[in-house]
Formats: sequence, C-alpha cells, structure tokens
Amino acid sequence: MNHNLKYCENFSNYKRLNSLEVNIGGIALGGNNPIRIQSMTNTNTLDTDASVEQTIRLALAGSDYVRLTASSTKEAENLAFIKKKLKEKGFSTPLIADIHYNPKAAEIAARTVEKIRINPGNFHDRNLEVKKIYSDKDYVEELEKIQEKLLPLIKVCKQYGTAIRIGTNHGSLSHRVVGRYGDTPKGMVYSTLEFLKMFEDENFKNIVISLKSSNTLVMIEAYRLLAQQMIQNNRIYPLHLGVTEAGNYDEGRIKSAFGIGTLLADGIGDTIRVSLSEPPENEIPVAKKIIKYISEIANEKQNTENTFPNYSPYEFIKRNTSTVLHSGSQKQPSVVLNEVNNINFIEKNYSFNKDSEIWNKTENSPEYLFRKNSEFLTDNYIIESENNFFQFIDTDKVIEYDCWEKLKSANNLILIISGKNIHKSRLFINKLIAEKVNLPVILKISTGFKDKDQALVETSIKAGFLLADGLINGIWIDSDDDIELTHKTALNILQASRQRFSTTEYIICPTCGRTQFDIQKVSDVIKEYTNHLKGIKIAVIGCIVNGIGEMADADYGYVGMGNGKISLYKGKTLVRKGIEEDKALNELIALINESGDWK
Repeated sequence: MNHNLKYCENFSNYKRLNSLEVNIGGIALGGNNPIRIQSMTNTNTLDTDASVEQTIRLALAGSDYVRLTASSTKEAENLAFIKKKLKEKGFSTPLIADIHYNPKAAEIAARTVEKIRINPGNFHDRNLEVKKIYSDKDYVEELEKIQEKLLPLIKVCKQYGTAIRIGTNHGSLSHRVVGRYGDTPKGMVYSTLEFLKMFEDENFKNIVISLKSSNTLVMIEAYRLLAQQMIQNNRIYPLHLGVTEAGNYDEGRIKSAFGIGTLLADGIGDTIRVSLSEPPENEIPVAKKIIKYISEIANEKQNTENTFPNYSPYEFIKRNTSTVLHSGSQKQPSVVLNEVNNINFIEKNYSFNKDSEIWNKTENSPEYLFRKNSEFLTDNYIIESENNFFQFIDTDKVIEYDCWEKLKSANNLILIISGKNIHKSRLFINKLIAEKVNLPVILKISTGFKDKDQALVETSIKAGFLLADGLINGIWIDSDDDIELTHKTALNILQASRQRFSTTEYIICPTCGRTQFDIQKVSDVIKEYTNHLKGIKIAVIGCIVNGIGEMADADYGYVGMGNGKISLYKGKTLVRKGIEEDKALNELIALINESGDWK
C-alpha cells in the first residue's frame, strides 16, 4: 500500500472529507452538514407503543435519526403504524429499518421509513464456515445472484426516495468474501465495494456506508482503506461510524471515543452511533461530547506543514524504538501517574517487600510516577527526581534546530510530549520517524474528572489518535483527581488500543429489538465472575442474528437463542446449545475451565 495515497483530506490539519449529501427524511447527511447523531431502539418492533415512546425519548435527547430492527415482514409492516403514531404525537424523526437475512422485509420497510440498513454479509449469502473455494466464474455468478435480489429493493427505494446504508460488519462477512479476502479490513472494504458497484450500476447514489467492528484497530483501518478508495475514485459517500459491541460503562465510552474520535479527527465520518449496552438514551450524551471535542479540534490554528505519513496508516505496526527503562516498542505501553497517595490503591496494585520495606510493582502497576510520596515508598522510576532519563516537549511550540540535533544524538532518553493540538503531536512523531530518531514517546494529557464522561472522551481521542498507529509507548493522564479512576482510565484506553490487556475483554452487543435477554444485567453478572481473566475475550450477544458472526475474534461467546435458552461458543464453534439461562453462567465458567483459560 502506498502511504502517499490519501485517506484523509489533510494529514496535518482537521479537514472533513467532502462527501456527497444524502437526504434522509429532510435531515441532510454529509457534505457541509453537521455530524449527525443516531441511536437504535431496544424495544420489540411489534410493540408499537413501546417503540414510539422510546423513539420520542431518543429524539428529545438529540438523536437525529432512530433505527428499529425489522427482522421479519411483520415487523417491517408495523413500522408504518409506528410512524403514524409518531406523527400524531408531533414527531417526524427519520426512521431507519435494520434488516438482516430478509430482502422482502427490506422492500416492505422501504415504503415507510427514510432509510434501510442492509448487511452485505447476510443479505443473500451467509457467514458460514468456508466450505467452497470460489473460482472466478463462481464468484461472478454469486454477485449476479445478489444483484438480482437487490434490484426490487433499489426500485422501491427510488420510488419512495428511501436512502440505503451498506452496513458491513467485521464479524459477519459472507463465506464468499472471507474465502477470497480473509476476515480482514480488506475483506470488509471489498464486500462494501461490491454492493456499492451494484447500486451505482443502477444509478442509485442515495447511499451511506459503514464498516463496523468491535476491534478498534480493524474498524479504523477499514474506514481508512475505504476512504482512500473513494478519494481515488473521486466519489465520497457519507460514512456512518461506530465501534460495534463496545460494551458499557467507562469501557464502552472509552472504546467508542477511541475508534470514532480517531477517525473524526482526521475528517472521516458524517454520522455516529455510540453503541452502549445500556438504555439507548445513554448513547446520545456521549455522542454529543465526542462531537463537541471534534469541533474544538476543527477550530485549532492550522499547521502550515503539508506532509504525508512516514508510516503505513493501513496496517498496525508499532513505531520501532529503542528500549529505555520500561518503555519501547518491545514493551507494552507504559502508564504514568502523578503519585500514589492512597493505601487502598497501593494494596491493590503493589506487593509489599518486608525486607526492603518498599512496595514493589505488579503487572498492573503504573511504570512511572511523577512525584515520590514519602509515606508510600515504591520501586517506580520517579520522573521528577530522575529527569536525566526524561525530556519534556511541548509539541504546540516550534521545536528548534538545536533540540532536533540533541534528539538525533540521544540514546537513553524517553520523550514526554504534551500539547493541545493533536495533529502537531502526530507531526512531531512523524518527523521523529523521518529523522530516524528511535526514542520512546509517552503522551502526557492534562485533565480533570469533574465532567467524567467528557474527560473519558477527550483522553481517549487524544491518546487514540496516536495509539491507533503505534506511534507512542505510553500515556500519562496528568490528574490529581481520584487515582483509581485515573489509573483505570489509562489502562482501559490501552486495552481499547489492543496493545495492553489488564483485564478481560468484553464484546457486548448494544440491545435492540432482537435481544433475547437482559443484556446489561447478564453482562454485569458475567463480568463479576470473569473480570480477572486478563487477555481473554468474552462476547455477550443478545440474539442469533448477531451471534457467531458479531463475536468476531472472541475466545468465548454467550448468545441468546430465545425462550430463555443460551448457546455457548468457543471461538466460532458452537459447543453447548439450549442451556437454561439460570444455568448458563456456570456452564460458561465450566467451559473456560475445561479449556485451560480459568486462572
């Protein structure tokens, strides 16, 4: 991949991609329009009153569009009653129908709602184990069958002015695509482009595109690859961003902000959905905070430098650095805290050495402290007193020639960078690469947690913007607020980057009308019993539609089957089926134990 093929309008500054404008029920998307917010109901679409009431709550919270599931033709037909009742109550919020496996339901829904979401992975063919090697002839024939299935939907959408989202998901690529391109970002992009060509062949351009994954790095890479293709083809469709199955609480907010914010900061994205496994109304304030911070980035002073990345933005490769103390490309990213001043935190994250009377670091301890606390002596490196190992650099300021010469000749040094302008921070590291300066870099982010969600969003975007390309070797959240929260936030950001795992990784689907059990309640219980399984990935998925496919790279899966039954997966292999819900947790623990992953 040629690094100089653009995936964004300007590598040095914020500038949005100039996407086509798509009209969705009178609320235009793309072009110069604001970044739109959307969410999805978790009601049964056949329950008209519940769906109407939740749609109204979402609209009042600030959701520009509201999506509802329509897995069956009955649900698709009921969308007309939902829309009618909304209109009677004075609401004209554009509705989106979420379709899986059922082209007929899509055709029915397209006569009522303003947009249809289809998944290329299951619109015609299925995400099954690859049992057939497709010849070029076979592959073309399959595409012809898909186009035949699409034609009636395109005709209806043209007639009613309905937009379509090509909603590709990493975990549900068709067996045909996986067999040729693998379960990869490249496969996601080619799956999308195949469908896009079919629409364009019919002169249908009322299109929005998404390429979602629960893996932030896969999601970022896929969107960049697609953006590069669209820029090259000089036709940029509006993009819907989201990290699917992001989870809940702080972890879900951090993971969403990391993935969505990293792309938005590069001008990629026209509408966002923060997928939380919580009441959908909780998603809207987080989305607003992401957009608020991106607007601040957009208003920063423009950098005069116009350059390209000196690394590949299309694959994750950590920047090659020397190892200094606990930092370097051969080490996991490090964490810096201001100081440890809480005995509960000390006892939880350190072990006491009676002989030396010093608290020793453990695997989850911060590697560095800025200040030493005389009451709690630890074996951390102290930046304040051992500053010969550390150099502070404000990347908002011009780095003078003498400083660059010093960096070129330095060996045993860790650079601690800070600055408001995240593009300047990236440009600084980009120049380090060009100048072959292989010193490790730690990003310092000064914040407070008075507005906790805003702090989580901003720190995740600032760090994610550099971590997503492996450009930094650690983060320092400069805060004297709650040390436990500060430390946990740093570790959660690094876990979202897939570079340092400090706890179990959970892939939890956001609830929707297809969900077969109380996702939030069940996932909370599963977390309580399994959160010590560092590095293990457990998926908690509400229905079979988002079952085996959406688990992506999970080690274990807990999937709702309906009627109080649960299925358990190891990887993508179904190992236990039809378990009573009240016995499923014990069965999951037993499965993890049998597989040798219980610690």
